[in-house]
Amino acid sequence: MITQNEIVACIIFGIIILLLIALSVILLMGKGAWLIAGYNTLSDKGKAQYDSVTLCKFMGKYLLSIGLLMPAIPVGVIFKMSWLIASYVAYMLISTIFVIAYCNTGNRFKK
Repeated sequence: MITQNEIVACIIFGIIILLLIALSVILLMGKGAWLIAGYNTLSDKGKAQYDSVTLCKFMGKYLLSIGLLMPAIPVGVIFKMSWLIASYVAYMLISTIFVIAYCNTGNRFKK
């Protein structure tokens, strides 16, 4: 039996998932560079050195994967599958480290 607290948690997670997917769609369209931490704090001269559309699309793919896999948390809680939650957390950690390393090496997003 699902408790009232679990229903509320699922609704909150649902809102967060929809928000993440909506933001990822904006980024996948090549817009919304102001959402990317670090890029939005650069001066106009610094921003001119980067291909913002490519950077936005890359970050949009990352954010979409985070949003689409996020239902693993409420499902794991409801069905008492702690391995599912641990798998999501491991994916988040590994993918975040990869994204940070990928974006900061090789000048991939420089013009």
